[in-house]
Amino acid sequence: KQEKTSMLIDIGTNAEIVIGNKDKLTCCSAPAGPAFEGAKIKHGMRASSGAIETVWINPKTLETGYKTIDETKPRGICGSGIIDTIAQLLKTNVIDDIGRFNKKLKNPRKRNQGKDAEFVLSWQNETSIDKDITITRGDIQEILLAKAAVYTGTHILLEHLNLKPNDIEKLYIAGAFGTYIDLANSFTIGMFPE
Repeated sequence: KQEKTSMLIDIGTNAEIVIGNKDKLTCCSAPAGPAFEGAKIKHGMRASSGAIETVWINPKTLETGYKTIDETKPRGICGSGIIDTIAQLLKTNVIDDIGRFNKKLKNPRKRNQGKDAEFVLSWQNETSIDKDITITRGDIQEILLAKAAVYTGTHILLEHLNLKPNDIEKLYIAGAFGTYIDLANSFTIGMFPE
């Protein structure tokens, strides 16, 4: 019913994207995959009790802080926490802009696991699963693929309608996952057009 050009993104296994106003709506679906719901992520889980949902990293020490659903001991990480983690790892130069770990970085939280590397979010003694909760290079790749699908869907719709990101006057993020993500961190990892 609005005059303004708006965009709606409903993020789940598929991302449904709609752009338009009261005169015309155009939509598409992008296969984001289950990574935002915790699938294919080493310590991924659905957004339920004990899931790390918010993450911050001290840029000097790389010590982590986090909030869990129901404020219980962590037992995994859900989609919003994964987005925060990747954005924080990028901001602190733990990873580069294509998700590779900084090989020169020496810190106990960043460790090599064979050919892979991982970053410890929560030490074993802090968790309820008797294991460190980490994010791996493989986890980052899964999220990069999922966020690329969302970004590509929005870009294709904008291009189809001859619009630029600045032509969007209102952005709606929907879905259980979309409700809890930090928008600034989503922009940091390139999930949505600036």
